[in-house]
Order: sequence, then structure tokens, then C-alpha cells
Amino acid sequence: MKRIYFTSFLIFIVMLLLVVTSSKVTFAATISGMVVDESGQPVTDVIVSIQSFKGKFDPSNRRINRMEPIFPPPQPSPTDAKGAFAVENLTANSVNWINVLPQQGHRYNVLFIDFQGISFQFVPYMFHWNTGFPFGIEEDTDVKDVKISVRRQMRISGQVLTSDGKPLSNASINLQVNRRDIKGSGKGRSSFGTRLNVDGKFTHYVNNAAYYTIIIQYHNQTVKSKEILLKKGQSIDDLTLQFKDEFIIPKVPVVEKRVPNVNREIIQLAHQKRREGMWAINPANRHAYKKIYCQTPQEALDIAKEHDAHLLTINDKEEQQWIFDVYGEENYWIGCIDVDDKGNKLWENSEPVTFTNWDPNPLLPKSEAPEPKNSSNGKLFTVLIGVTGKWQQVRDGNAIISITNSAILEKEDLLIGLMKPEE
Repeated sequence: MKRIYFTSFLIFIVMLLLVVTSSKVTFAATISGMVVDESGQPVTDVIVSIQSFKGKFDPSNRRINRMEPIFPPPQPSPTDAKGAFAVENLTANSVNWINVLPQQGHRYNVLFIDFQGISFQFVPYMFHWNTGFPFGIEEDTDVKDVKISVRRQMRISGQVLTSDGKPLSNASINLQVNRRDIKGSGKGRSSFGTRLNVDGKFTHYVNNAAYYTIIIQYHNQTVKSKEILLKKGQSIDDLTLQFKDEFIIPKVPVVEKRVPNVNREIIQLAHQKRREGMWAINPANRHAYKKIYCQTPQEALDIAKEHDAHLLTINDKEEQQWIFDVYGEENYWIGCIDVDDKGNKLWENSEPVTFTNWDPNPLLPKSEAPEPKNSSNGKLFTVLIGVTGKWQQVRDGNAIISITNSAILEKEDLLIGLMKPEE
């Protein structure tokens, strides 16, 4: 195992990021390898996750400027029976964090990562389980044979019981952990609030071999464990702490809240005005647009009909950008695209389609994608995705409907007598 100093580690990362920030973005890269324990045996109960960003690495605090997370994010990869993983469709060029996350509730400490022929060693405070290891990917380059060595993080798990032997279910407690070093070189204490689960259980992770004492405080009562010796790599999962006395929980007096006199008709009118929105004129084409709120795409079509308008038809990228500039980069229902008898694409209002911006990468997995047009699963609807600026078609029941509650109406004759823009 090759050891390097942390300075060399930073130099390596900065060199990778110089490549990242100087090239254009493509979608091709894959990172693959395996996760093993200290003895080299495969670890099968973890997930390898990667977060990708368009940003710059700051060596002063070992952090990435995360102003632009890449969407959609790479899908995490659980390790298989051989400890192997493969995270696909990474954006190259990009800066990334690779991390090992628990799949069955047990955290791991990362000991070292063999990455492109270089071995990086870690101690717990250098590799936090919720942060990860930063790296860069060159354009159209797959990273193979990554080896991640991990060790199960030491922990103390236990159950808290009331005086009658029942679990102290879902209680908010104060957990104090006292530590005494094995060699007597020092001691420490930490105290924090936490919540027991429905079975009255808790879990506290530790990094060092030492003598530990657990103290639980709840409603002015305290229960203390015996001193527990945890050697390197050991955990304890069967600690039981039981209070001696019955809890006397003071009753909180009920204070009646004064309800101000409210004119409900005014509130309902305000909600109605908010839903109706206001018309705005696009100076480029003199068309009027309005943002409305709706629960379903069919409701958006019904509201458009009530306003003698139609759902938004986008004829060029400038018109779409104007919509985002005025109304914000959200998901919007826009005019459905249909096909006439001759196979020509038309908007819902029968206008010809002169511009499209379909997303080649579905927002959801293929299993949730809309079925073919001749399916009996209902009508196709079109949504403008705010985070990507792309279009996607969905049917009733698609999960995208639940995150799209706005639409854009459009009409050409809101104001009479306006001069049309010069040809």
C-alpha cells in the first residue's frame, strides 16, 4: 500500500480539476470497481454514491463550489455479491464526490481508496461519511478498477425502558457519552439531544477504542450504564438502560388562541386572483401570456378554454427563454403536440410545429416513461421542465404530474389595435 502526504493529494485533485474546468460537457463517463473490508473480503451491504457538480475545487477548505449541481444526478450503485459497483452516465467534464453509504443501517469508515494507480489513505476526520472523496473526470474517460477499503464504524446501540419494562417509545432524550482512553492518556464527554425510535432504541457511532459510559436523561430522571470497553473495530448492540421510577410528566396548560375576525370572502377572492394571474405582453410577438396554477394538465386545458386562450406554443428558443425570464424556471404544462392525418406535427391549437426541444434523457426511469401513443393509457401531455429547459411528454399516472402544478396560457388578441411587429 503506497502512502502519500495530504499535500500530494491536493496537487492531484487540483490537476484533475484543471482538466475539468477547461473542457466542454459531455455525457459518457462510468466509474467502476469494488468495495472490500480490511481483510480483502467483498462488502455487499453498501451503496456507492456520486454527487456531480459544475464548479471549482477550493484547496483552502477542501470543498467544491456547489453552485451548479448536475441534473439528473448519477444513479447510486449497490455493491453485488462480489463487492462490485458501477456508477454510469457521469457528466464529463465534472467535479465529483464519491461516497460509501449504508444500505442496511450500518455506517463504514473508509480506510483507503486506490484511484487510477494512486492509493489515498484516510483517518475518520479526513473522510466524513456524509461528504466523500473528491475527484475529476476527463472528457469521454471511464474510471475502472477503483478499490475502496472500508471498516465497519464502531457503535453503541441500546434500548431504553421505563420502570415497568416497556420501551420508551419515540421519546426525545438527552444522550451523554463519557469516554476514557484505554491507556489513561485522556478522557472526553459529548452531550446532545436525540430521539428514540418506536422500540425505544438509539445508536451512537464512535471512532476510537476506549472505555465508554452512556447516560440518558428524560424528564428530570437519569439512568447510567456501566463502563463499557470497546476495542478496535468492536461494537455493542444489546445495551439496555431502564429507569427506576415512574415518570411524572407535567401537563402543559392549554391556552386558547384568539382567532381574529377574518372576512372569508376577501380571502377566497385573493386566492382566486392568485390562481387567475395577470397577463403579460411579449414585445417580440405581441402575444399575451399568463401563469396559472392547476392540479392536472386537463385542468390547465379547461382553464385555457375558459379564458378563450390556449396552452403555450413555443416557436423558438427566444420565446422559451422569455417565459423563464418572466415567470421563473419551473415546470409548466404547455400545448400538447398532436399529429394530423398527413403525419405533420401540430400544437393543440392546430398551429404547425416549427421548433422542438425534446429531452433525450427521460426525467424518470424507463419503467415510468409514457407508453406509445396508441396505448389505452390516456392522452399525451407535454411539460416544460424548468431545471433542464427541455420538453417531455407524459400520460395520466406519470409521477411528473405530481411535481407540475403550473401552466402558461397564451392568446394573440388580448389587446385590440396594437401594431404587429415588423416582418
